[in-house]
Amino acid sequence: MPTQRLRAGSLLAAAFLIHALPAQRVTTFVSKLPPIIRITANDIPALLASLPKTALGRLLAEPDVAEAFATAQRSLHDRHARADEILRVASDLKLTDHEALIARALRRLEPNDLARFEVLVVPQNDEQPAPRTVIAVSPTPKSEGRLAREFAALVADLGKANDIRRADDGKFAGFPTHVFLPPEADEPDFPMPGFEPAGVFAANLPGLLLGGDGTDPEAYGAPGTAKATPAGLELAIDFTAYLRIFEAFGGGIGGQAERLGVANLRTFSWRVAFAGEQLLDELQIDIDGEPKGIFAGLLTGKAALPAQPLPAGALLQCRLAVDVPALLEALVALSDGLLSIPDELAKDLTAALDGGLALGVAAPAPGGVLPRLFLSARVADAAALERVLAATRSDGKGVEIRSQAIENQPCTVWKLGDLPPAMQPTVCIRDGTLHLTESPTSMRALLQQLATGATAMSVGAAPLPAGPTEPLRNFEIALDAGAAYRAFHDIWLPLWELSPAAGQDPPLLTRADLPEPEVVADHLPQSRGILRRTPEGWLLQHQGPIGGVMLAAAAITYGPLLSTWVHEDSTSESLTRAIAKNKLDAAFLVLEAWRKEHGSLPATLAELFAAGKLVDEALLLPGDPLAEEVPVPGRAKPVRSSFRWFPKGVDVEGAKVLLIGIAPMRWRRPMLAEDGSQPDTWGEESRQPIDRFGK
Repeated sequence: MPTQRLRAGSLLAAAFLIHALPAQRVTTFVSKLPPIIRITANDIPALLASLPKTALGRLLAEPDVAEAFATAQRSLHDRHARADEILRVASDLKLTDHEALIARALRRLEPNDLARFEVLVVPQNDEQPAPRTVIAVSPTPKSEGRLAREFAALVADLGKANDIRRADDGKFAGFPTHVFLPPEADEPDFPMPGFEPAGVFAANLPGLLLGGDGTDPEAYGAPGTAKATPAGLELAIDFTAYLRIFEAFGGGIGGQAERLGVANLRTFSWRVAFAGEQLLDELQIDIDGEPKGIFAGLLTGKAALPAQPLPAGALLQCRLAVDVPALLEALVALSDGLLSIPDELAKDLTAALDGGLALGVAAPAPGGVLPRLFLSARVADAAALERVLAATRSDGKGVEIRSQAIENQPCTVWKLGDLPPAMQPTVCIRDGTLHLTESPTSMRALLQQLATGATAMSVGAAPLPAGPTEPLRNFEIALDAGAAYRAFHDIWLPLWELSPAAGQDPPLLTRADLPEPEVVADHLPQSRGILRRTPEGWLLQHQGPIGGVMLAAAAITYGPLLSTWVHEDSTSESLTRAIAKNKLDAAFLVLEAWRKEHGSLPATLAELFAAGKLVDEALLLPGDPLAEEVPVPGRAKPVRSSFRWFPKGVDVEGAKVLLIGIAPMRWRRPMLAEDGSQPDTWGEESRQPIDRFGK
């Protein structure tokens, strides 16, 4: 099967259904060389069965949450139905794309059918830089027969695709392998040797359905028993192999890899599994030697952590010790010349701070919309810090600097002309710690909390994640996912829904579909994350009802926001463009005939339909939810069109366009110019609402 763009939605769905159960050994694809990227979902039926016993399961069982989940499922089902209808029409027009056929087959997989599901990006061999993508589906014994029949139907459909051609079958581990080659015209003179179109293969082995790039999978892998792992989800990246791909282009990313600190990074992995009732979210990096670049700056500090007790509404806090000189050097290198720190200022910065940092975020103050931001840093040299602050106090155009006493503490407030009035960075030095907030209001709240003697954001009764070594004392994370959901639901989502970007792709859920914050917050108490040193590198662990920071943020925003990107269907959009081209070519012939007969173009589309020049579906794209009704004189029922008619023409890319697709697209929005051409559009004209044309 060809490389598929991996959908974050499938990863999130699997992550929500993970429980550490006894491992089962199943057949999968084992590459000869270590995989560059490997994404694994193991024993999904066990995950589903165990879900009700977890904190996440209890949240999903809440009536309001269950209703929202059902609504999202219906929305997703409607999208899949539309994708199937697009594929059906494309097949009738002999425009079938093999990637669309594979995407449909993957959509039809049910979680309970899968003992294991893997996507692997594997090297061919030491000499061939172009990787191959392989999808390995290990059915449960109960589903193996049915999935084998569906697999056979997919292979038959692939034989009808217009962008590949069937070749003689091969062998994989002694079993027949279906082989498909690129069209003959695509084979010669590919500009990048080693990366030419590779064709695809598909094989049905006992206990394994397999497909991927290339025509000879035995060249780079074989079937084998999957490594015994608990039920769960894992993403693993072999950075050594990944960087080797770039070297094939003539030197790789060299200096950038050094600046990023990944030149000696061996592997990165993300694992999710339930620990008791909680979701354990783990990020691990393994490094050869000592950390470099940004990793050296972030992981090797020795300072104590500063006190930073956040006020009510706290969402997130990270306290850590950094290596100040290494971090400054890495940031300057990463900026690639955009950031320049004079030597004297860099020297003072290095001397001023000992590396103990705390970064916090709280929900907006009542009546506000901007998050409250907090940065605290332990002071090592007060005189050096004063010189650093003095360098920032020089008056500039649009900058107003004033001194202000807040909670009896001297503070400095910056009012910057380009920032919203609520953003007035405020600095205060108290008890050997520099505090920076986004506004005087937040500084007041922070100083009031410091007066209580508290030192950090509360984590309530959150348990400490279990691990192989002692937690490091120079790193900790606190998260209140319930408070984050409340802020998103009540403040930020309403603003997002008013923005132009919110209307381009319908989400799975609107704000009206979401459960109330009171329902969700009861199931999402504070959680904590820690860092451990392992023999090979570092392990970041976060344990909570919905995992760590990134996973929790994705879960909170998924339905009404992330889903517009996650479920973007590029294969269906590509087929829709092909169908639209077919229809617009036919429409141009009708328009030309009308022009010859009447001496001018029709004033409305209704004239063409009323005269019988266009059939009712002539300008309707399959499953188009934005198609407009065109009232036709003498008919009780209007026809529907996916295109809007501009009889005087609209200038687009130097052409006068008569028909424009109503639905925005990310690129190449279907359009028909008066000369019969169909302009390629890649910018705003492809994405903007239809009502903006002709204005």
